[in-house]
Amino acid sequence: MPTRVKGCSNYRFDRYVKGVGRIQNSSGTSKLKEFRRRDGILSKLIESGSLETLRLLKEGRLSIRELLDADRQGRLGEATDQLRLHRPLIDAVNEWLPASAPEKRSRDRYRVSWNKFLKTARSARQLGVTPAVMDLAHVDFVRLQQAWSGSGSDWNRARAMISRFLTRLMGHVFNPFRLRVMGGYPHGKESQGVLPEATAEDFWRIVEAAPGHVRASFVAMMVLGTGPGEYLGIRREDLSEDQHTVVVNGQKTAYRQRTIAVDERLWVWIVAAVPSNVQYKWLNKYWNRACRKAKVKNLRMYDLRHMSAQFAGDRGASDRDLTVHLGHSNPKMSHRYSRRRISRQVATHIADSLGGQHVSVVA
Repeated sequence: MPTRVKGCSNYRFDRYVKGVGRIQNSSGTSKLKEFRRRDGILSKLIESGSLETLRLLKEGRLSIRELLDADRQGRLGEATDQLRLHRPLIDAVNEWLPASAPEKRSRDRYRVSWNKFLKTARSARQLGVTPAVMDLAHVDFVRLQQAWSGSGSDWNRARAMISRFLTRLMGHVFNPFRLRVMGGYPHGKESQGVLPEATAEDFWRIVEAAPGHVRASFVAMMVLGTGPGEYLGIRREDLSEDQHTVVVNGQKTAYRQRTIAVDERLWVWIVAAVPSNVQYKWLNKYWNRACRKAKVKNLRMYDLRHMSAQFAGDRGASDRDLTVHLGHSNPKMSHRYSRRRISRQVATHIADSLGGQHVSVVA
C-alpha cells in the first residue's frame, strides 16, 4: 500500500530498484487513482531500464511532473535522452572509456583519440571548457577537420570513437541525436599505403636468416594473413588437423572470428608455430635482425599480412576472396591487392592488340 508524506496528505513512492536504490519521493498527489498512474510511470521506466532517469528522480533533479508531461506527449523515452544530452561531455566519455571495448588495445586507442579530439576542438573553438553532450551537435566538423594535425586515418579513428560513444550513450545507432552528429562528421581520406615490394624469394631469405625457433611464426603470419596480434592469440585448440583450418580471433576486423584454410603443403609450419613460444617484443626483434641479415629493407613484421594478400591477388584471388581471407568488412578494402595483377593483365592486352613491333625504335 502507498504511504503518505509526513505532515501532508500526498502519497509517496516506495519502490526499490536495483542499481538505483529505494525511491521514496513524494508523488505530488493525494488521490489514489492519480498516484497509481504516476507510480505506473516508474514501472515503465524500470521495465525500459531507464536507471539514469530514476536516479535523477530519486535525487530530486527531475520531478514527477516533468515525467508526467513527457508521458502525456508520448515522449517518456525522449525525456531520458534529453537528460543524457545535458550530461557533461567529459564526464560521460570518461565514464564510458574503461568499458568502451573488449580489448585493452582498442580502449587505449579510444582514449588517445578522445584526448586529441577534445584538445583540437577546444583550440579550434568548437567546444568550451565544460561542454555538455548536446554541444557535439553544434561542432563545425569541417572546420575541425581543417585544424586536425593527424592523417586521414587518425581523423577516422576519432570519428569512430565518437560514433561508438554516442551509440552506447544513446542506446542504439539509429538514435536521432547520434545520426545528426555523425551526419555532419565527414570521413577522412585515408592513404592506401605503400604495399611491400618484397618477393617470395626475399621472404624465404628472411626466414632462413631467423633463429630456428621463430621461423615457423613468420611463415604462419604469411600463410594466414594475420598481424602479430592475431597470430599470438591463436591456440592449439584453434587448429583442425583433419580440415587443415585455423580459427583466428580478429582484433579490429569486421569478422570477430574467421576460419582460414591452409594448403596441406604448408600445414607443418602452422603446427610448429602454434602456440607461439615468443611474445611480440622478441618476435619483432628477431624479425628486424633477420631482415638486416637477409639485406631486405623497409619491411615490417606486420607487412606479412599485406604480402599474404598481395601474393594471393597476383595469382588471381578476387577482391571478395581476399576480403574473407583478411576479415575485411568491405571488398573495396581488399581491392588494392588485385590492382597489380589487373595492371599487368591490361599491359598484356595492350601489347597483344599492338601485335609485333613493325617500326624501329630508332628512326
